[in-house]
Amino acid sequence: MSCQEAGMDCEFSVQSNDEQEIIDMVRKHAKGKHHMDMSAKDVRGLMKDAAKPA
Repeated sequence: MSCQEAGMDCEFSVQSNDEQEIIDMVRKHAKGKHHMDMSAKDVRGLMKDAAKPA
């Protein structure tokens, strides 16, 4: 999961086999760096979109 996959001009990315860890890290990054409040559902939607073939 990366900010670039979400359409942001940011180098942040995270990889983990633990979905909850990814959600927690993405939410923390979004809040701290982009001043965005994201729900777990929001992050799961981005993860689903990022997993789709280009």
